[in-house]
Amino acid sequence: MLRFCCPSCGKTLKAPESKVGAKLPCPSCRTSLHVPPPVRERPLLPEAATPHPVEADEQPEAAHEVAGGSYTPEIAPPPVRGAGPDEEDEEAPEAPEPQCDPADHDGPRQPSRKEWLPVWLSLAVLYLLLGLAAWLIIRDDAKETEREAFWGVAEGIIRNDLLSAQLALAAAKAKHASFCRKVISEFVAVALVLTVLMVWMARDAKARGVRIWSALPAFVPLTGGLFFVGYLVGRPPGYLAPCARCGGRLLALAETCPHCAQSKG
Repeated sequence: MLRFCCPSCGKTLKAPESKVGAKLPCPSCRTSLHVPPPVRERPLLPEAATPHPVEADEQPEAAHEVAGGSYTPEIAPPPVRGAGPDEEDEEAPEAPEPQCDPADHDGPRQPSRKEWLPVWLSLAVLYLLLGLAAWLIIRDDAKETEREAFWGVAEGIIRNDLLSAQLALAAAKAKHASFCRKVISEFVAVALVLTVLMVWMARDAKARGVRIWSALPAFVPLTGGLFFVGYLVGRPPGYLAPCARCGGRLLALAETCPHCAQSKG
């Protein structure tokens, strides 16, 4: 089994060696990553069988006089480590288990979905308020339409003209249906425009290094779009360029990418 680290959350993952190079999702943060090849440490090699050099002053005399004769002593070479048949080969130490530290990881940090949570909550509240306002307007118009239809039918009955009563009722229903379509289309258009402005502001503020970028879009619908104009005037100046590591856009003069938190140097 292979052990490696997730580049996004730092969790230690396991995968069989048959999955090397495969693209799998992290079970913790759901980030897609490739299974790296196994890291194998080089085993310790036995020392060379070169005999230890003998200093000149330590060398024995070439011959010794013994009882009128001479002999030359034989110098046995030093034993070689691991060369004997009875000696067991030393096993290479096992590779230590990798310690995952996301701060020391060289790869880019994957953007977290939680960073956009305030933006999505702002959009959800906006849709809820727009839907509630549209429902209240349509309900008031429905009551007014019921009153007009009632008086139209009553007038037809008094005149003993059922056809005019039916026509008045049909005209009131058609008028109310047309009003509903108009209100719904207008509110949907407003919701789409505010959504585009809020998402664009969040992306631009994050790319320019604004710390509270996720909270800024909430002020766009509250001020009727005036806050968006103020942001365009007071935002950090400079043109945006793609990051060489993650591809996200950032200020050309920025030192750190706001998306992957990696230095440009």
